Amino acid sequence: MATYFSAPRIRWLLDHTAGLRGRAERGEVLFGTMESWLIWNLSGGVDGGVHVTDVTNASRTLLMDLHTLSWDDDLLAFFGVPEVMLPQIKSSTETYGTARKVFPGVLIGAALGDQQAALCGPTCFAPGETKRTYGTGAFLLMNTGTTPVRAGNGLLTTVGYKIGDEPAVYALEGSIAIGRATGTRRIGSARGARGDGETGAVAISSPGDLGRARAHIRRAGTCWSRTWTPSASGTICRVDGRPPGLRAGPYIVQKMSGRARLITVTGHDATRVLTLDRPEVRNAIDVPTRELLRDELRRAVDDPAVRAVVLTGAGGTFSAGGDVRSMEGAGPDAVRARLAPLHETVRLIATGGTPVIAAIEGVAAGLGVSLAAVCDHVVAAEDARFVAAFGKVGLVPDGGLLWTLPRRVGMGRARDMLLFGTPVPASRAYEIGLADSLAPPGAALAAALERAAGAAALAPLSVAAAKRLLVGDGLERLMEAECLEQAALFGTVDFAEGRAAFAERRPPRFEGR
Repeated sequence: MATYFSAPRIRWLLDHTAGLRGRAERGEVLFGTMESWLIWNLSGGVDGGVHVTDVTNASRTLLMDLHTLSWDDDLLAFFGVPEVMLPQIKSSTETYGTARKVFPGVLIGAALGDQQAALCGPTCFAPGETKRTYGTGAFLLMNTGTTPVRAGNGLLTTVGYKIGDEPAVYALEGSIAIGRATGTRRIGSARGARGDGETGAVAISSPGDLGRARAHIRRAGTCWSRTWTPSASGTICRVDGRPPGLRAGPYIVQKMSGRARLITVTGHDATRVLTLDRPEVRNAIDVPTRELLRDELRRAVDDPAVRAVVLTGAGGTFSAGGDVRSMEGAGPDAVRARLAPLHETVRLIATGGTPVIAAIEGVAAGLGVSLAAVCDHVVAAEDARFVAAFGKVGLVPDGGLLWTLPRRVGMGRARDMLLFGTPVPASRAYEIGLADSLAPPGAALAAALERAAGAAALAPLSVAAAKRLLVGDGLERLMEAECLEQAALFGTVDFAEGRAAFAERRPPRFEGR
């Protein structure tokens, strides 16, 4: 957490912190933020303490160059601050040092500014994802990716976070320093929060939501939350004293939230398992889940230690498909924003170079079939079934299914599944090529891991080249056309009826308009 000290406060801290005053008087150390003070003291203080800060806190001093992520010589000269007094700038997560006090032997490995921590808490890890928080102030941060963006509308450019050796991720920030003082007691939410006490760090699902978020911030007032917001989220990982980034399985990293974990990631030797983890809705895939799946899949594909990926679902179900409840009021831009992370995921599976095996238990429906069909190998439990009835909600099959399914099962069988919504049990799926192997109920993941171990033993460059050549450019052209068709269908009366019928659990009454 970044805490900024006035001159009297710094003098008080120096007077009341053993050993620091002498070093400060000699021009040896300057603490501008709280985390550098904590790291210094935990790592030994005057007895060899580490004097560091991270890029997010350094950016708050306004003395750091956002492009080079180092102290700016011109600014230091202007303000008369010797660089030797300042902490060394590090990434937001790496091994800074080892605690010698309070927690002896524990590695010190992360630091984030307060608003940047609120950006990472709800996992706003994709460009366009935005968090907004209400407290004494009202703060909005939008992830803008790895390039600093200069806004012409009063927003500030800042560092969002930097993970180890990866490029820094930047953000645009809008702040109302005393937003709570307006006295308004009802606070809206871009995700439909019902009033005060239900707001917190909220991840907005698309850049198009930013305008609505700004409007809510302008209306923001007193926010005394009585309960923890259901959408609050963070990351839980094993702490065992090893340096961050060390790849040694098995390990577990879980994206947690009050509603669901969304994606659970586990490691098994050279195989990474990505589990759709929303069992309370049969692993229906909303926008945050799509984005997390894309991000975790990209990390797996980019990791040379990962030779195979297994995609599966929690709670005895692969996936019920797209989350119909999250599709309300989506215009053409929002539809394209929904499809973008899905298409990136499909590209990563199809051409990313790492073999991907689907482990299917229970049902794979709609988008769940799309994800399975693009995988390199599909293991289905003997009691699993596949359903691709997109027509029941008035939409066109997406996720490249109109390209992948005919190539797996033939055009006639693909038409039967897609145009008539015919369910396909696992035994039939195996016969027609939608499933590549069968496993006893409950054993699909174990069989997929065994298959992944075989894929992991092959030459990775050879496998990657074969995958690219097998796909060609046909899938890409199909997904471009899919965007146009799906965007048009989202605006039809039939789609609205399909959503309503789904919510009310009744047959739809389509009108063809």
